[in-house]
Amino acid sequence: MADRRNRPLAPQPRRTQQRVVRRAPVSGRYRSPSPPSIRRAPGTGSGLPWPARLLLAIAVLALGGSVLLVASGALGGFVTGFGHAMAGMFGAIAGPGPSQVPTAPPRPDPPHLVSPENAYTNQPLFDISGFAPTSEIGSGYSVRIYVNGQVASEHQLGPTADFTVPAVPIPSGRSSITATIVGPGGESDQSAPISVVYDKVPPALTLTAPTDGAVVKAASVTITGRTQTGATVVAKNDNTGRTATTIATKGDFSVAIAIAAGTNHLTVTATDQAGNITTKTISVVGGSGQTTLTLHLSNARIALTSLPKPISMSVTVLDQQGSTVQGAQVGFTLQVPGLAPVTFDATTAASGRATWTTTLPKDGVVTGNALVTVLVTMPDGKQATKTASFLIV
Repeated sequence: MADRRNRPLAPQPRRTQQRVVRRAPVSGRYRSPSPPSIRRAPGTGSGLPWPARLLLAIAVLALGGSVLLVASGALGGFVTGFGHAMAGMFGAIAGPGPSQVPTAPPRPDPPHLVSPENAYTNQPLFDISGFAPTSEIGSGYSVRIYVNGQVASEHQLGPTADFTVPAVPIPSGRSSITATIVGPGGESDQSAPISVVYDKVPPALTLTAPTDGAVVKAASVTITGRTQTGATVVAKNDNTGRTATTIATKGDFSVAIAIAAGTNHLTVTATDQAGNITTKTISVVGGSGQTTLTLHLSNARIALTSLPKPISMSVTVLDQQGSTVQGAQVGFTLQVPGLAPVTFDATTAASGRATWTTTLPKDGVVTGNALVTVLVTMPDGKQATKTASFLIV
């Protein structure tokens, strides 16, 4: 047997899995080098992690205990409690789950504005009404009012869907008004617009007929004129209290109102849609257009046996406009059967009346018709006559 102690060892090939440690030659009997111990890093290598091993051991113990619980009838409660415990332990091992990202509030829907019954106003502040979506009422939401694209007011929404934003400032002329809902999710789109007109200028008013002081030979007079389109025109007779109303169509109007005899003071008022008012007054005279005389006798029949007896005569004078005439000259003439004519002069008072009283004598009077005539001379020189009679029996 050849002596290998003096022979050098042949070189060994490199191994990738373990490292060979060269040792110095030893004397005596040769021993194969034992494989070097391999150290493992803590927590590495084959086998279950220690928490899993612990749970597995608990599960084995629980399985054994469950046999006893089946016999005693308490398995149901144990399983429930055990399940909660296991879930908690796995949750502790696995750690907290992924956190949920909070959801942003949705953007509000736009409100609905209510068009006013009268969109015209003569005030610089206007109340705006509308309805909010029912999902966006209550705390945290408000309605924002825009006038011609600019923020004009903001109002907190209440517990109901309907809302009114008071005293919203508006400029002169026509304005476009919209609204939005403002909430945790931001601001909504703008609502459909409504229009409001701020007008503080009184309407123009022109009367074309009748002329002031005109004589009207009728029971009513028709007033015509021009004013703002859509304005309400009211004519009032201040003497009688009667009124008549119409609407100015395309600016023109015509309204008829009753009048009485004599002078009638008429007031015409035009009110535009914003409430602005313009007033004008005129006077017209109701009558026949001629001087009117009314002759009244105290007796229509006198007996000869009652003579001597007084008799009174009175006349009332109205001019062509139906007004009483003061200062007219009146000449009375009395013609009694059997006697010579008798005359008397008088002047009308403020009431337009003149009166003459005389006594019929007993002597010389015979039966027949007695005649009374009046001749009235007006202040302007015009004259009028009237005749009446009574009977002597």
